[in-house]
Amino acid sequence: MKHLVLFLCLLMMFVGCGRDHFQIVKQDTVANGDAVLLRWNIPKGKAVAFKTAISPVDPSKDNVMKINLENMFDGISEDESPPEEITKALNRELRLPKDYSEVTILRGRDTDTISVAMISGDFNPPEPAEGIADEAYQKIIAQMEGSVQLRGDITPSGSIRTFYLESRQKNLLSMFFELPQSPVRIGDSWELDVNFVSMGHGFICDSAKRVNRVTLVSLEPTDFQDQIATLEYTLSESVKGKFSVPMLGEDKPTNMSFSFIGKGEFLVRKGIWKSFVGRMEMKGTGMMTADVQQVFAMEPMKKIPKEYLKLK
Repeated sequence: MKHLVLFLCLLMMFVGCGRDHFQIVKQDTVANGDAVLLRWNIPKGKAVAFKTAISPVDPSKDNVMKINLENMFDGISEDESPPEEITKALNRELRLPKDYSEVTILRGRDTDTISVAMISGDFNPPEPAEGIADEAYQKIIAQMEGSVQLRGDITPSGSIRTFYLESRQKNLLSMFFELPQSPVRIGDSWELDVNFVSMGHGFICDSAKRVNRVTLVSLEPTDFQDQIATLEYTLSESVKGKFSVPMLGEDKPTNMSFSFIGKGEFLVRKGIWKSFVGRMEMKGTGMMTADVQQVFAMEPMKKIPKEYLKLK
């Protein structure tokens, strides 16, 4: 749970909401010749679950971000990598993790709304039985409720319906679930509705760069009359400038960058991830310092514990 909490806290420093009218699709997902329509397929009353990871690349390394007020007059490092170099460095072989710290449940609410709940911890409470008091069992369920770290509603295309969520939660939903709004062909690219870097009114920007690209790189048949759409993610945001601190009479040079490289395999007819894995890096110097590397991953679970379905 602490890794998810860390990530959500970081996104408070780094900072979509849309509505579409596509209905759940079951089999006819291919349109316009070789174009494919990617949609989550969670019918009303049904649910799917994913093992989920948001964890450090190197657990032995401190992943921290803090506001630097102690050394206000220190100069900024000149060897900061530009976002394209960070992206290139992260573009290495991506592997699914061995351990997962969260479970994500998707449930169909109606023809165009899917609820999402991300739960921290591997909860598998016992079934009510002799020797297990109902009160104790309800406490276990309450504990699970308290461990829901992310809750929202999306459309079959992954657009966010819960407009009132904080930006950091919207970013997480979009990274994991947003799909293209229209049918796409191999080689087509689109953007995610995300914004990770937000510096505040005291920041005076000298330069800013942004890359926001998801690409359909392949479409392959499976042995089960389905297709696997492979998506590649390249997200990068960076700013350079200085923070004006009038009460100290000084400006603090500051750099911030966010990068994410990922790969998702989406089962077109089934309408779920076969796998999703990515690597995120945050770096910052000056007023706000950061050095964080995390792995994001999802794999479908074969069976959903009934207790998860009791969560509201």
